[in-house]
Amino acid sequence: MKPIKITAMVLAMLVSAPLVFAETEPSTTATAPAKTRMELLRERADAIRTKASTTKENIREREDAIRAKASTTRENLKEKVQTARENIQEKKTEWKNAFDTRKITILKRTAENTLRVLNAAIVRLEKIATRIDSRIAKMEANNIDMTKAKADLTIARQKIADAKTALASAKTSIADMGTWTKEASTTQNIMRDGQQKIKDQTKLVKDSLKAAHAALIDVVKELKGKEGLKKATTTEATQ
Repeated sequence: MKPIKITAMVLAMLVSAPLVFAETEPSTTATAPAKTRMELLRERADAIRTKASTTKENIREREDAIRAKASTTRENLKEKVQTARENIQEKKTEWKNAFDTRKITILKRTAENTLRVLNAAIVRLEKIATRIDSRIAKMEANNIDMTKAKADLTIARQKIADAKTALASAKTSIADMGTWTKEASTTQNIMRDGQQKIKDQTKLVKDSLKAAHAALIDVVKELKGKEGLKKATTTEATQ
């Protein structure tokens, strides 16, 4: 009975031995999942790096796009600001031209009215000079010496002529006002010079008229004195 038991035990050991050996032997399949995980981790890391790189590129592209858009916006803003400035300058020029035109119109109207009054004064003095000339002729016909009266009348007529010449020059200067606004760069200087010129010519007209008027008054006084002398002489002759 003992040998049988030993044989059975040996068989049992032989049968069980491979199983134990299999459990204790290093297995190549046990490390396979670990390697797969490492590979997966590497793949994931590579994917993350690739995604990060792509994200960086996208960010750079977006930043470039934002910078380009910002640059375009700045340029557009500069253009709009420049356009606005140009429009404002154009408006200022239009307002200035309109103001200058209105100012010139007022100056022209005022000067024309002044010259109209002065011209009327010249006409009146000419009529007075004509009547005085007629009286001088009558008194000369009566053998009365009119030398001084005629000399004063000549002075008066010369001053009237000077007034007419100055008046004509002033009218020409006023007519030139229409060209003042065509030279916007020097309008102020032209207006100032033109105003002064008309003022000087107007003053010359007035001064000439005053001198003519004074000379005519001297003629009238001379005539009255001669007429008084004539009456006295006639009275003495009749007595």
